[in-house]
Amino acid sequence: MRASPTPLEYVFASAARRETLRTLASAPADRRTVVEQVDACESAVYDAFVGLAEFGLVARTGERWSLTGRGRLIADALDHCQRLDEVTRTCAPFWERHDAAVVPRSIRASLVRSSWSVVDASSSAPLSDLLAAARDVGVILGSDDSPLVTALETVSSARIVILGDTGAGGLETDTDRRDARFDSRVRTHPDATDSYTMVVTDDVVALALPTTDGRLEHRQVLVVDDGPARTACWRHFRAVWLTARPLESADRQLSRTDTDRPAM
Repeated sequence: MRASPTPLEYVFASAARRETLRTLASAPADRRTVVEQVDACESAVYDAFVGLAEFGLVARTGERWSLTGRGRLIADALDHCQRLDEVTRTCAPFWERHDAAVVPRSIRASLVRSSWSVVDASSSAPLSDLLAAARDVGVILGSDDSPLVTALETVSSARIVILGDTGAGGLETDTDRRDARFDSRVRTHPDATDSYTMVVTDDVVALALPTTDGRLEHRQVLVVDDGPARTACWRHFRAVWLTARPLESADRQLSRTDTDRPAM
């Protein structure tokens, strides 16, 4: 026996139902007005009203129909899916080649409400431009061959978290040569398994993702210059920074491991 559809399934299964709900989400209206605005036959729209009312998504007051609280939530889900479709169609080759699962769901979800673009970052120039005027910079570094390493050489205030066994990502690691400022602004996450590079500043976010075969690529970078995604990336960086190991502690741990290793 086939189970009855949920309200969400019922709405998504019909363009007439989706458009009827979207029309009422903009403002309450009588049925004739909705019929005129929805691109569907009149009978489909009237059937949509009947079904939407049965599911408790719309309610009638006099001649005017409006969304219930439940209907408003479904309408929000429709709006989210529409924006998601626009995101995946924009720069489709980039999304088809890259794995977005390495970054938190909060960041992925926020992209549909943010302004972003894919830029060529084959050289360090675009990244250097992003960092040039930044007052606050946070970096999660997933590869030591990133053009970001070159760009970071001119940024003395950046806080950097190195993922996995990347080492120090091409940065100065000689403990006799580096100064205390380096130790205080670089931390490591040696047990991290995800590989990606993220740069967050007070104005913009740059994100390099691995390809679907697991290779971290910096040739194309996702740049977010506005919206909730920038806030989500900053929140993620701060969480990673707080749980990362200070570089000095990592050095001591590495030295202890080398000392304890039996001679060959």
